[in-house]
Amino acid sequence: MGVGVRRKGLATLAAASVLAAAVIHGPARADDRGEIVVSHLQTVKKDFPGIPVPMPLADISYNPASCTTPSPYCDRISLKVNLPEHPEDARAYVTLDWQGTQASALNYCILYLWDDPETTGPIKDASCEDNKAVIDFLPLKRDYQLVVRNFTATSGEGYTLTVNYKNFEGEPGKL
Repeated sequence: MGVGVRRKGLATLAAASVLAAAVIHGPARADDRGEIVVSHLQTVKKDFPGIPVPMPLADISYNPASCTTPSPYCDRISLKVNLPEHPEDARAYVTLDWQGTQASALNYCILYLWDDPETTGPIKDASCEDNKAVIDFLPLKRDYQLVVRNFTATSGEGYTLTVNYKNFEGEPGKL
């Protein structure tokens, strides 16, 4: 076997290995901490491990792409919404329950809701008050991303996300 044939074989093997790694691992996505799938008239609750480190002040980015796992100060979770026949009549409520102690006067964690794929800004966000943040929204598509960020809190005990997808009760057009 000649040197050229061996080099070509090695190059082919190397290219196949890179391709296999890309297929197996794929690009970084919003499912770093798994996914939550919810259907109309359903409540889904999922527990997550703590986010141990407050976000550095120098890092003010908050988009899903900036929150790669493992990250010591943020998590990304894929949210899949199975839409009913008339999605305009229902609302989804995402609740973050933060189990941790305060690192400062503010227990500052934030929950962000993003489109998937990511767009130029979050759809909605909510800061923790008394260790809880709530986002309500009108899902009109299936794929979203949730980002949970730790700014000044500690969360050795973890946190829980609850998604409640129910009929809207209230004045039409107002969340």
